[in-house]
Amino acid sequence: MLVFGGGCVRLALSRNACTLVYMSPRSIISTIIAALLWMLSGTVFLLLGSLYIVLSFVVKPRAIHQITRAICRILLLCAGQRLTINGRFPDVTSQAYIYVFNHTSMLDTFIMLAILPEFTGAVGKKEQFSVPIWGAILRRFGAVPLDRDNRAAAIASMDAVGRSFDEGLSLLVSPEGTRSLTGELGAFKKGPFHLAVRHQVPVIPTVIHGAFNSKRKGDWRLFPNRVEIEICRPICPAPSSLGDAVDGIQCAVRTEFIDRLERHK
Repeated sequence: MLVFGGGCVRLALSRNACTLVYMSPRSIISTIIAALLWMLSGTVFLLLGSLYIVLSFVVKPRAIHQITRAICRILLLCAGQRLTINGRFPDVTSQAYIYVFNHTSMLDTFIMLAILPEFTGAVGKKEQFSVPIWGAILRRFGAVPLDRDNRAAAIASMDAVGRSFDEGLSLLVSPEGTRSLTGELGAFKKGPFHLAVRHQVPVIPTVIHGAFNSKRKGDWRLFPNRVEIEICRPICPAPSSLGDAVDGIQCAVRTEFIDRLERHK
């Protein structure tokens, strides 16, 4: 690494060539800050994540939801994230809901768990369950693994989640199914909306603004940032035929997301 005039030139060597990459002082500072945030938040995640796993063997995760919220808020604070919440969730004691959010960052799940007023069920890609510590947390939380490459297994997983509505348990899910590479809203899967119609459960769109700029997919850096969350009114499935009702509520929820995201630009 060579230093020139307040900036920095990183020497990148390959088998057949040598490339000089200029790094401005601002880039150097942001890289150092990102590394420090990872060190702090990573250490706290290991400690508090391990504590959560131990606690979940003693007390049911549903009974320690407030502790889960506090852990997620501490993690986000250590990652340099400040949350601003607009809107309020409805009374969660009367019925179950499906909470859906736009997925642009690995921080989204922590953001949602930090603000949700109740313990919820959850689904996640099966690959997440093999990640050290995080996979154990998901299993202890009671999350259901979803195999997107196996349609029959995916349907069985969603059916298992649907049965929890009978116990009054709400669901947290991203209708996109994966993180956006661009920060734009991706295509919606039909699974959550099939559940909403079949079990007549209202859907609450929760719009996250700014998390893409905090930690985007494909970039290791973590940037301190203010994240705004908009809580929308519940959208109820229409009492019509299954196909029409699923398409109807999916369209209504997507329109709500698009309107809120466009308004925030």
